Amino acid sequence: MEEIRSARRWESYLPQDWKELARTHYENFPVASILLPRRIRPHVRSIYLFARTADDLVDEHADPEALESYRSDFLEAVENPKAAHPLLQRTVETIREFDLPVGLFLDLCAAFARDAVKNRYADLGELLEYCRLSANPVGRLLLHLHREVSPTNLARSDSICTALQILNHCQDAGRDYRERNRIYLPGEWMRSHDVEDADLARERAGPGLREVLRRTAELAAEGLTEGWPLAEGLRGRFGWEIRAILISAGRVLTGIRKAGYDVLAERPELRKTDLALSLAAALVRRTPPPALAPRIPAPAPS
Repeated sequence: MEEIRSARRWESYLPQDWKELARTHYENFPVASILLPRRIRPHVRSIYLFARTADDLVDEHADPEALESYRSDFLEAVENPKAAHPLLQRTVETIREFDLPVGLFLDLCAAFARDAVKNRYADLGELLEYCRLSANPVGRLLLHLHREVSPTNLARSDSICTALQILNHCQDAGRDYRERNRIYLPGEWMRSHDVEDADLARERAGPGLREVLRRTAELAAEGLTEGWPLAEGLRGRFGWEIRAILISAGRVLTGIRKAGYDVLAERPELRKTDLALSLAAALVRRTPPPALAPRIPAPAPS
């Protein structure tokens, strides 16, 4: 009996209205928005629900053992979905209909498991590896859903997803530290600018921290610009959706820059009107918006 309880441990954390999770969590960018083809939206939601459930087991419930039981049940569901929880049944239905790589779902679980044991990143390489697990699988899964997989598209999708994750890390740097004792900024950058962990708990960012945040935000801008051709090359509503996401990211970048990269004093957030404007702009824009262009700092006076 104990083994059965352990295998289903994660289910005890699921709210009764677990199907509504995609609507109740705040996100900068729309999930399964009206831009996507109607036949795709339920499958995007099933992927989101899978990822959100796994993430919450660590972030909201601090139970990595429950995450491991969730991962184990998922693998069992892939082989025998009839005996699985309905959430996992939906996930497996999507996997089978679109022949999705199971490894991408395992990468997401690995990223969330890492959050349970790792809260600092020594250098940019470590941070990019985390993004490879936590962000890139989502873009790759969307490409599979739309039958748009190619080496070029996968590379551009990875560039966008990593950049969006880095931008979110920059935007939430103060909150991540205060609420979860996590820092998703390269430790080597912090050391080179004499930034201490506790600086992220202040009401305002000092010059060193602002420089670290500037480098982080502009690194994201570079990745978003590199990934923009994906939106140009994709057909129909999917391309429109990607352009809207990138334009929305540009609005976040603009907010961070206007704040002098001090996200502690002023954390930029997207309003519903911003999202509506991004959707409208995505209809006509075919070139990257100026906001995505990385800003090169002015040389120091001699």
